[in-house]
Amino acid sequence: MANKACIGKVLIIGGGYAGISCAIQLMESNFHVILIDSKISFLKKTQLHYSTHFPLSRLRVEYQKISKRFGFDFICSNVQITLQLLKAWQREKQLKIEGRNIEFDYLVISTGSRSSYCLKDGKEDCVDLEGLRKRSAGKFLQNLLRQDKPCPKISLIGGGVTSIQFLFEIHTWLQKRQKGFELHLFYKGDRLLPSYPQTFHDYCTNKLSEHGIHYHPNLWLKETKPDRKIIFENKQNKNIEIDSDLSFIFTGVKPYPTLFQTDAYGRIVISSDHKNEKILENVYAAGDCSSYPEGLNSLTAQAAVRKGQLVATNILRYSKKQELMKYLYPCLGSFVSLGPWDGIGWLLVSFNTLKGLSAFTVKEAVKASLGPIA
Repeated sequence: MANKACIGKVLIIGGGYAGISCAIQLMESNFHVILIDSKISFLKKTQLHYSTHFPLSRLRVEYQKISKRFGFDFICSNVQITLQLLKAWQREKQLKIEGRNIEFDYLVISTGSRSSYCLKDGKEDCVDLEGLRKRSAGKFLQNLLRQDKPCPKISLIGGGVTSIQFLFEIHTWLQKRQKGFELHLFYKGDRLLPSYPQTFHDYCTNKLSEHGIHYHPNLWLKETKPDRKIIFENKQNKNIEIDSDLSFIFTGVKPYPTLFQTDAYGRIVISSDHKNEKILENVYAAGDCSSYPEGLNSLTAQAAVRKGQLVATNILRYSKKQELMKYLYPCLGSFVSLGPWDGIGWLLVSFNTLKGLSAFTVKEAVKASLGPIA
């Protein structure tokens, strides 16, 4: 940025895929960017299932290193966000962080999501996605095997991508270390990966059968108990209690701290009355915490990156008094890993399904779409 006039100052709250993608693109346009996150390092969540085999440190990159590489500033701080505060920030063009007022021209909220079913910290027999962001899956599995049970029972709860990918990595890990074990998959619906083509469900269930993994559809998670018991509810509203030596809960995520509605350009809308729609012209939202009127709104890294890039583009256009671009990005492909050298995915059109080794073509394409933070 030396010897160039700075176009404007942008604060980005949230350093996930959306926030970092936005920051990188803004730096290329000569903005002064400050990224704010409550953690000191970025976690590659798309690769979290590999923590079954190696430490989380391999998936973490310190924000200071990222900021140094791309030239933006970083502040580690937990910022509370409400609609009332957003209105005040839009009006005053500043917010208080660590006891000091920081002015800005544009503000981007990209705080992401959190587990929809949260557990208390410190449990050794039951873990959710938040717990796995602090401690690798391999650590929980190692602690279980130290108990020397002849046939430990491990349960995964959820039928989405995260649950499926962890399931097959855990199966691979156990096969190398434990002669006898039971692996169970519980899901509230009757079709795995419901947002994907039917072929994904069929391929996954065939693989479950091949590997001897027990599949239990149409069971809703109701309660986790401290004595290694899980309570489910079936379609007849009857409770079913199962024993589980170790349970992984992947029942989905929800926007954090809330879901922000935006206009087609990514600016936050603070009124649901379309006749009197009020838009915060200098406050944008991107990633899992945002809902755009059109385009890909899934809680995925692909959508987060595209929203972050769209916001960066529109901030630049707004600063130059140019017409803003609408978010119309469609999903161009997806990949679900089913253990080493196996998976299923589609590219460009959803019926163009690739399986097994050939599916890794999709994996590489999706990874490339995430840019330098993949």
